[in-house]
Amino acid sequence: MHGVDYLITWNFKHIANPILQERVAIFLEAHGYLIPFICSPQELLGENDDAID
Repeated sequence: MHGVDYLITWNFKHIANPILQERVAIFLEAHGYLIPFICSPQELLGENDDAID
């Protein structure tokens, strides 16, 4: 609605939940909107604790 590209959150139980994101995306797209990229601050910055150096 406001044209944001990213939504940064620590709330993985509700906001960053992939199943919920899919449902929200379907609803928003049906109303002419796109869902922003929802991620944690680490995901946005490209940090990965599982990376092998």
